[in-house]
Amino acid sequence: MSRQTAAGVGFVFFAALLWSFSGLVIVTAATSPLWIIFIRSLTAGIILSPFIFKRKITPTKLILIAGTFFFIFQVSSVVCMLTGTAALAVSMQASAPIYTIIFCFFATKYLPIKKLLAFLFLLAGIGLALYDSWNYISPIAAVLGVIVGASFVVYTAALQKFETGRVMGIIAGINLVTAFLTLLVLPLDFYPVPSNFQTLSVLVLAGIIFIAGGYTLYGNGVKRVRIEVVLLIGLIEPVLLPLWVYIGIGEVPNMMMIFGMMFILVGAVLNIFSPIVQKEKKIEISI
Repeated sequence: MSRQTAAGVGFVFFAALLWSFSGLVIVTAATSPLWIIFIRSLTAGIILSPFIFKRKITPTKLILIAGTFFFIFQVSSVVCMLTGTAALAVSMQASAPIYTIIFCFFATKYLPIKKLLAFLFLLAGIGLALYDSWNYISPIAAVLGVIVGASFVVYTAALQKFETGRVMGIIAGINLVTAFLTLLVLPLDFYPVPSNFQTLSVLVLAGIIFIAGGYTLYGNGVKRVRIEVVLLIGLIEPVLLPLWVYIGIGEVPNMMMIFGMMFILVGAVLNIFSPIVQKEKKIEISI
């Protein structure tokens, strides 16, 4: 393994490891979901904003597209964790490859057997997780879970299509767009306001570590390693996040959710090692 590849693996590994702790912050923050998103994204945007002007970002319109879908992803993910469980939200994010498989089929009219098996495992996992959520947790969380995966696919596809620009500058622009959109809808879920120093400091640190730090590591990592490796390493997050939440606050997903997560992880791994159809190479989606 070359030094560049080893560095890329390290970047993606630590990004996924950082993200795995984010659920614990979300489920314990004494404020509304929109305040969580606004403070984290605004902090990340401000901290990284000097890098916006270090190198011209092109195409510029992708900042708005990626920022909009990152906003949708953040809102659906945070609210899904708070109305459902952390395991549901992160398992739906891990199931994102199912959307690329569907796109691959419609684009090429062909689906290799391994991708078909991956699709079936992902579909079964999503079905189990959503059934569990709909019947035992919250129908709203189930709907938001689907949006988590779909919006993450579009966000990541947009992120990977930037032609020029510093990674930290791109992440800054995306988060400033997300913060602005969150501010527009903040009156819809204004209370409780994060008024005490502890809550504010935790959310600011979360913005610096999980958003600014995590996504900068990830952006640098995907430049150095094959996308299949990125996908495989990214599975660290859905495995560890529910574990940290269990250790922190004792939230235990029931057996239906656990089986759903297992199916999703198997499907994601099968998708990673399945052959890539030629037309599918035009999009690279990571989880």
